[in-house]
Amino acid sequence: MKKRLPQRFALFCAVILVADLFTGMNGASAASASASIVTPTSLTSSDTVSFSSNVWQVSGKNVVLRVQGSTTDLAASIQCTNASGQAVGCGLGPVRTVVLKPASWLIPGQRYTVTVNPPDEPSAPVSDYLLPAPVATISHGFIASLSEQETSAAASYLWRSFSASSAFGGSYQADYLSNARVSLGFTGTSFTWYTVLGPDQGLAYVIIDNVNRGTVNNYYPTVKYRVGRTYSGLGSGYHRVTIKVRGLPGSTKGVGTWVGVDAFAVNGTLAQPSLRFGWQSAGATAASGGAYARTGAHFAVAKFVFRGRTIDWYTITGPNQGSARMYVDGVLKATINNYAATTHYGVVRRVSNLSDAVHRLDIVSVSGGMTSVDRFLVRLPDLTIFRGLGTWVDHYDYGTTSGLDPTTAVPAMHARGIRTIYIETARYNSSSAFDYPAAIGAWVEAAHANGMKIVGWYLPAYGTYLNADVSRTVAIATYRSPAGQGFDGLGIDIEYKTSAQARSAWFGDIATHLVRVRSGATAAFPVAAIVPAPLAMDMAPASWSGFPWASIGTNANVVMPMGYWTYRTDCSTDPSHCAYGYSVGNINEARTKTGGLLVHLIGGVADKVTSQGVTDFIRAAHDTKAYGASLYDYRTTNSNLWSILAGANTL
Repeated sequence: MKKRLPQRFALFCAVILVADLFTGMNGASAASASASIVTPTSLTSSDTVSFSSNVWQVSGKNVVLRVQGSTTDLAASIQCTNASGQAVGCGLGPVRTVVLKPASWLIPGQRYTVTVNPPDEPSAPVSDYLLPAPVATISHGFIASLSEQETSAAASYLWRSFSASSAFGGSYQADYLSNARVSLGFTGTSFTWYTVLGPDQGLAYVIIDNVNRGTVNNYYPTVKYRVGRTYSGLGSGYHRVTIKVRGLPGSTKGVGTWVGVDAFAVNGTLAQPSLRFGWQSAGATAASGGAYARTGAHFAVAKFVFRGRTIDWYTITGPNQGSARMYVDGVLKATINNYAATTHYGVVRRVSNLSDAVHRLDIVSVSGGMTSVDRFLVRLPDLTIFRGLGTWVDHYDYGTTSGLDPTTAVPAMHARGIRTIYIETARYNSSSAFDYPAAIGAWVEAAHANGMKIVGWYLPAYGTYLNADVSRTVAIATYRSPAGQGFDGLGIDIEYKTSAQARSAWFGDIATHLVRVRSGATAAFPVAAIVPAPLAMDMAPASWSGFPWASIGTNANVVMPMGYWTYRTDCSTDPSHCAYGYSVGNINEARTKTGGLLVHLIGGVADKVTSQGVTDFIRAAHDTKAYGASLYDYRTTNSNLWSILAGANTL
């Protein structure tokens, strides 16, 4: 009896035959399928891989999601469709699109890579459907979302925990604000919610599979623990339950609206389902996304998991707000008082200088008033390059035979306590992205050889120069010297506009430039905004109204005001225009206007200052907790000033 060939083997033979026919046509080979990747835009969305022609042998081992630098595949499911968008088997195909769905939410700020046919995977590769050839390996890296609302999958909340020896496990959790909620999922035909009764306990809704099953009243004249609320007669499958606080007392004699969660049982047996708590959601047009989460319960906790060096908690200050503590990885970083006489939205509370790792922020409500969470913003770059003493080199000071020689200038800078060199790379009317490309590599390599950092800065003019301004600024982030070294950060010198451009259009171009540079340089590259002195803007409010401070706060990592007190001639009659007062005012205003960015202050023009002025400048930087300080520029700084300026290194 003849042995039948397996169906898949027969198909394979047919594929080989067709491939041979393709190869024989005019002596040329048909092109194998290629892949393109679209990465997710949110923490819970999917990656999409598209192929130029039909493929087969797709599996969870050859279309993978990994943390960058890792060879471990993250758990994910795959779904495959054909050219018509119909579902097909991933193994046999024909496959044109693969949707890769991570099993759990992505971590904000984490670096991921989607790869088709990873080289280290020994299993069968994704292959062309007609040609005996695997699809070429392709990888696409991405950084998970950095800006997350209070409802983010990376955010979780806990109600206040109350100790009680009579409760299950010796404690229970509770909240009293309307719409605070807790959700759980289980598989079974019944569940029991164990709660607490008492004079301070109120009303709650119980919602099962999106159906409101009525109100539970937890008021009772005396306290009772382990009181069960049982719901039975459910189907045998999976169910979702939400218990929602109504914010109402259970009796006219009630003294509170608390609702407690102690324990749960499924099918009559105590269980430990995964619980997801939520604080009250409050609407406000001024809040990010139109809403924010809040609690008034002491020791309630909001948690946020992220990867980055800085985390911004956007909150609210006002007469009903209280105090909270900020912990990162269990270590207390700050105690915040959010009380204010009037209400303000978008207030930033920041923790910086973290390691480049995955962290957890805990916000703990501790006293009087509300604690509110509006959103979170993760910042990735290492900002220490802007800390302490810096110095400035413009394009007139290097690159020519009469210019500074980095082989001697950089060691001298290092000996004077300078930590970071700020060097001009080009400007709007330059002929290329680097005025002196040969010299710039020597500066980068000399800085690193002397243990220093180097930041390239560019002077844009916007308007008709905007596209060139963007490409030349981004070029700083991508530059590599002959030895393969790059800049540690970039600076945008925001001060010049063409006479033909309206000021409002200039402001719009500044914001556009920042957004495009941030996109092109990637979120991990440090960006500084070099801006006119805020106090100088205050002298001409009509000219500076609408300056894009918010865009600077969002897209830059550090703000560097040009606080040149040497331009002010009325110090004798106006102390706010003296070295100390002008520096204090510019630091404070720049920090406030950018939503709390770190401030590196550029002081007076170096050949116009006095020793006393520099002393006052450094004192102001310390008194206002500036991040760094410098004078403009290196070549004009008198040698007797460096010992005073070195005080910036203790900021």
